[in-house]
Amino acid sequence: MTLFEIPASETGVVTSDLTEPAGRGPLRYLREAGRTVRFDDRAMARMANDPLALRYGASITALFATLVSVVSLLAASRAADAEPLEWSDIIVGTIIAVIAQMLMSALNVALIHGMAKWLFGATGTYLGVLRVLWLGSIVLWLFAVPVLGPLVGGVWFLLVFLVTFETVDGVERLQALGLMAGFTLISLVLRTLV
Repeated sequence: MTLFEIPASETGVVTSDLTEPAGRGPLRYLREAGRTVRFDDRAMARMANDPLALRYGASITALFATLVSVVSLLAASRAADAEPLEWSDIIVGTIIAVIAQMLMSALNVALIHGMAKWLFGATGTYLGVLRVLWLGSIVLWLFAVPVLGPLVGGVWFLLVFLVTFETVDGVERLQALGLMAGFTLISLVLRTLV
């Protein structure tokens, strides 16, 4: 099935052919994350309905947040005028940063999903969207690649976001793009006010 051939039920959410591929455990969910970032709508629908996908998706997202936090803290400690950080500072800082990142990510998805329900009558569930997006966050690991990694990872995750909202929540891609753009604008305004 291609990106543009999406079988949908009357509600607009993919429900056909949700048979699970063979296998269990982390490798299965890594394969499903790979299918998700290749825009396999059947994999997205399976993962939206799989309670274990939340655990493995959270692990993928937490590993990315850990990588970003450790690199940021080490870079900050290497600055010319900075005081060197102790390993305990880096560990505690990373734990706090990962928890904050996970909470902010979950809150952002909740707000965007709520707006999708309110504005466009989205038919999916919050946890379904969160499961798929957290699995799809595996593309953000491209941020570790110098120069082009952040650009490619960011654009790819935006596409994963749009297809997830279309497949899992039954919202058109342009509506999902509008939701994300509006939410980003509101976030930027609030950050400048605080």
